[in-house]
Amino acid sequence: SGNFRGFLAAQEGYLTDGESGVTGVSRDLIFEFPREERRGKKTVRFRVRSQSADTGACPDDAANPGNLLCTPFGGTHGSWLQSWQGQEGYYRSRNIYASVSGSSQNWEVDWRTNIRYTRGGDGTLTESGTGGGGFRTPEQWRAMAEARAIPACRARGGKYVAGSADFGPGHNDNAGVGDNVYFNGDNHGWFYAVAENSLNPGTFARRARESRTWVGVCTKRVRRR
Repeated sequence: SGNFRGFLAAQEGYLTDGESGVTGVSRDLIFEFPREERRGKKTVRFRVRSQSADTGACPDDAANPGNLLCTPFGGTHGSWLQSWQGQEGYYRSRNIYASVSGSSQNWEVDWRTNIRYTRGGDGTLTESGTGGGGFRTPEQWRAMAEARAIPACRARGGKYVAGSADFGPGHNDNAGVGDNVYFNGDNHGWFYAVAENSLNPGTFARRARESRTWVGVCTKRVRRR
């Protein structure tokens, strides 16, 4: 009968007379009621990573995905020292790790590129090839990072994004300053172990291994809120 109550007069006129009147509001909008938004799913991205270089560790058991990336220890050198804390112990152990010897002890190796440098008397660095045979290449470090990122993503219900894994500078318990830069360079990650000569107690040798932090990207499907 056209007696609609609860509408504005102009809307009533629209509904009864079939004309837009003042409002210009369509019939569909007048009778539209709020609809609950459908909750679909969306894809989110998140990062997985190692512990920081300051607090992370390099245990032999790499099952914990939070651990830093670490290479195996190099061997001990043949000359055992009375003091395992000596500067010489550091660079000798790095030489053994890198499979080099002799004059090469004065090299520095960039942790990111594996490029070797020689530092001149004025402090300038001159590129001189790549690190020794024991060093990992950047591609090998990334492969190690990916091997950690894949299960770390899976543990959080996600999927690893191919090619996203990368590595960063590792822990360094020997900063490499002054005369003690051998095979080091800024932020080059090193861990050391100390071995005592069982045949000559009181003499020691270091063993060196490299470390790196790592990061990867994951995706996951979650419900919209």
